Amino acid sequence: MVDRRRGAERRSTRDRRDRLTRAAATEAPSEHIRNALQLLHQLAAMREADDPESGAESANILAAAIHRARRALELLEAREPGR
Repeated sequence: MVDRRRGAERRSTRDRRDRLTRAAATEAPSEHIRNALQLLHQLAAMREADDPESGAESANILAAAIHRARRALELLEAREPGR
């Protein structure tokens, strides 16, 4: 789902970061991967729409997807025996 809110209706990046930090600490690796894939899908949809105002938002979405994928990898590696 793409959030099309503009101006005052739109959530701030800080709101998203705070929410991500709290939720990400308790999620399983599979949930991080699922969320990263959703974010990448959202980014791809924005690119298809070719919205010139979506540049900064695209960068934020990509950064969030990368963060979630890295977190999932950290969690999975921590589960491996001998590490």
